[in-house]
Amino acid sequence: MRLQDFPIPPNKSKRGMHGSASCYPKEGNWRERLALCRDMGIGFYKFMEDGGASGIEVYKACWHEFGIVPIIRFYIGTPGQCGPREEDTIKRIADVLGFATYFELCNEPDLPIEWPNKKQPQDWLYRSIDAYCEYAPKVLAAGGLPGTFALASGAFGQLRIDEGGNEIPPIKVNFLQLIHNKNPGIFGHGGWVSMHNYDISHPLDYPYDNVNRYGTPLTDSEYISAPPWAWAYRTMESINQERAANKNGPDTSIWTDDTCFNAYMVFQSHLEELGLTEVPLITTEGGPTMTRRDDGRYCAMHESLHPLVVADIYRRIGPIRNYFTYCHWMLYNTTGGWMTDCWLYGSHDYSRTISMMKGTPVGTWGETLDFEDVAPPGPPLPPVLHPPGPVTPPVEKPILTWLIPDWNEAEVTEVIGAPGKTVWKLTRADIAPDNMANTLWANLLDEHGQRTQATVVVQNVNGDEFVLPHKPGEPYNQPMWKNDRLTVFIVDPSVSDSIKNIHGAYWDIPGVNAFHVGYILTFQKWIVSDETESSEPPLPQPVTEDNIRKQAWNHIYPVGGIRFNPGAAFQAVARTRGYGAPVTQEFDVGGYRTQGFVLRILYAVIGDWQNIKEVAW
Repeated sequence: MRLQDFPIPPNKSKRGMHGSASCYPKEGNWRERLALCRDMGIGFYKFMEDGGASGIEVYKACWHEFGIVPIIRFYIGTPGQCGPREEDTIKRIADVLGFATYFELCNEPDLPIEWPNKKQPQDWLYRSIDAYCEYAPKVLAAGGLPGTFALASGAFGQLRIDEGGNEIPPIKVNFLQLIHNKNPGIFGHGGWVSMHNYDISHPLDYPYDNVNRYGTPLTDSEYISAPPWAWAYRTMESINQERAANKNGPDTSIWTDDTCFNAYMVFQSHLEELGLTEVPLITTEGGPTMTRRDDGRYCAMHESLHPLVVADIYRRIGPIRNYFTYCHWMLYNTTGGWMTDCWLYGSHDYSRTISMMKGTPVGTWGETLDFEDVAPPGPPLPPVLHPPGPVTPPVEKPILTWLIPDWNEAEVTEVIGAPGKTVWKLTRADIAPDNMANTLWANLLDEHGQRTQATVVVQNVNGDEFVLPHKPGEPYNQPMWKNDRLTVFIVDPSVSDSIKNIHGAYWDIPGVNAFHVGYILTFQKWIVSDETESSEPPLPQPVTEDNIRKQAWNHIYPVGGIRFNPGAAFQAVARTRGYGAPVTQEFDVGGYRTQGFVLRILYAVIGDWQNIKEVAW
């Protein structure tokens, strides 16, 4: 499926709304509420459903009378399922709509509260992936489009503590890659990605804004623009003290803190890594909600600010081709709770935002789904989970992507191989410092980039040697134990790269749970080129001095270990003074930014880049 093959509303609007938390959408005045959404330019509406077609009449009207595409979440247990009851409901809904619409069968499995008895298993991520790969084909076969399990805000960046005091470690693997590895037919044939990227009272630029990075002080005009309650009746001085104390530095990014709207960038990056450009991203819950103030450095959401943020959200998602909609939590609620979040009948006034949306034509903010040759939604297509296709040509020589941090002791030994012969190259080495339950994973790809099988040998420092087990539909994997120190390579008629010093005994590394360190390795076959085939040397390609310098920086061992920034003052000074290559990243000492080069250590007061000083090693 291409993006234009997924159902979109007639007005092509990316505006979205989440309805009540009730599983029974046919409540009083439901028709009036859908009419209001139509008048606000809403293109997608999220419903809760009990799994037995409890709202089928409402979904039918939503599309046929109001031109709004329904997104339907089944309220069933974590990690989700699609049994006969759900399959029948999906078929009935597809029949009354006339097309396959969007379904969710699991919600926020990263939170203990979503699991039976609030007991979240340690391997919750892998159970959720297994469940999705099991129920998604059933949803497709029944005439629906299966969304991935949505994750709560902050799932990727940092350790979270839930309301029960449970520690929730961040996800440090591309979980979409694991889904794709297990069933490569889901994405691209109807599967889509669900997100809950709430702003959590952070500005839309977070974590890249100046308050978070540099502790920029609050100004008088900013302070008086919000009502006193939005600052918790605090003084400017106390807020600025908190800003100065809690700044996170210029290196903070979405990968270290995704408690914000920009969390969508993580999902998008994961898709791009897999080359999946035709998969929709959908925020099925999100938005600024009134009075929310999780971070004391910023004011709470209030009536004057809310419409500005909503409009800006749609300006930002407008140009993103596969970002289909942002559904705001929530229009109303009949189950109790979340009263400050309700746009209707709640405890706070959302009328300014409602009036703004009613009075602003769709497309004013660029928030339209603009595809060529868009056909109106039609009858559901039969799912094609493993479509045949031409065999891709052999890959060029694989280059190792090294994603193992400096504190890890893993080492790689490369093989050369004879011309015309095949060798196994280690193409990616990745570490997850938590949430991997001390497991070694190995993905094997053939010379065309397709999953294959071979004998993965693991040697332990104690002399033990074993073959890594193969589990159908999964990467090869095996738990690691406390005293293991492993070497991994491939054995078949081809020779293989090897990686050694695989272990998890990193007891003294801050923020690393030594019992949960896991490794993900990817080996790929490569046919060694015969360089004697051509007597003519390759023509040199035009390059610039800056490009040579950039590539050299990017190949400092480990590959990609030190970022190249052509505008950085330290780099310019080190080059001018002849101090050689960098040997450290930039880091902070007190109020100074510092970086080590071969011959000198450079440092400067943060922000004062005209006065760089140096010290000998």
